[in-house]
Amino acid sequence: MKNQRLDIDALVEGRASIDDYNSEGFVSVPDRKEGLHPARYFEELFLPKAKAKGLDNKAVIEHLDISEKHFYNFLKEKVNVTMAFAKKLAVATGMPYDFWLRAQYKFDDTHNDYPNNAKPL
Repeated sequence: MKNQRLDIDALVEGRASIDDYNSEGFVSVPDRKEGLHPARYFEELFLPKAKAKGLDNKAVIEHLDISEKHFYNFLKEKVNVTMAFAKKLAVATGMPYDFWLRAQYKFDDTHNDYPNNAKPL
C-alpha cells in the first residue's frame, strides 16, 4: 500500500504532502518554514467561534474597537500587529497579547527581503 498523503500545514505555509519532503528519509521538515500572518490565526481560530455565537463581522469590529478598514486590511495581511492592536486581539479572542506579537515577529522574520531572495540559514 502506497503511503497516504500527509498535510503538514501546521509546519509550513501552504499545502504540502509527505511526498514533497521524504527524499531524505520518512519526513524531512523544511529548513525555511515561513511564519503565517497573525490574520490567518485570527481567521482560523477566532472568527468561526464568533460566527457560531451569532456574531457578524460588524460585531467583531466593534468588539475589537477598530475601524472597518483596519479590520479588512488586517484580514488581507496589510496590517501589522502592534502592541495596542495585540491587546485588543487578546481581549476579543482570549489569546494572550504576546501570542499575537510573537506571530507577527515570526511572520516578519520569515518574510523579510534578503539579497537575491536568499534567506539566512
